[in-house]
Amino acid sequence: MQLPPAPFAIIDHGGIILDASGQPLQAWYERSAEHALAARPWLEELHGEALAFLGGNGLNVTSRIIGDFDLPFYWLSKYRDSQEQHLDLMERELIVPWVERRPHQAWIHRNGNNLAVLPRTLQKRHAVNFLLEMLRQDDPTLVSWGMGDSLSDIPFIMECDYMIAPKRSQIATLVAERNA
Repeated sequence: MQLPPAPFAIIDHGGIILDASGQPLQAWYERSAEHALAARPWLEELHGEALAFLGGNGLNVTSRIIGDFDLPFYWLSKYRDSQEQHLDLMERELIVPWVERRPHQAWIHRNGNNLAVLPRTLQKRHAVNFLLEMLRQDDPTLVSWGMGDSLSDIPFIMECDYMIAPKRSQIATLVAERNA
């Protein structure tokens, strides 16, 4: 069985909602643009501090700002060449203290080789709520399915009628630990 193409896709941790033609949904884009542009200065500050930290410590880790459609959404770092301890060190020594100084502004998401710092205004849950409200104006009986693998997906999945998580994921591990 093959599912039909989705009429919408939420990308960039909820920063963009794409329509069926792959273009940003304008009403959501305008809301996201306001928040993304407000976060740009501190994302650039964090990126600069991360590059200095990486260079000063000789770490084999990347640092970049992730964006789409001319908007910056979040900062992302990954280790290279199986140097997970390098990413661990940067998270512990730079990222955690940096975010702790900005608790109402940013949050940390870590899933394996992805270490991200995101604006608190950027959450998939917000995009899912917007999209479900819009779609339910035309069809109040609409049934939604949320699929995710990471702990950061739980808030948006909880907005949906049904939840799906892979067997080997952060969500499945959390459920197994709580039921052990």
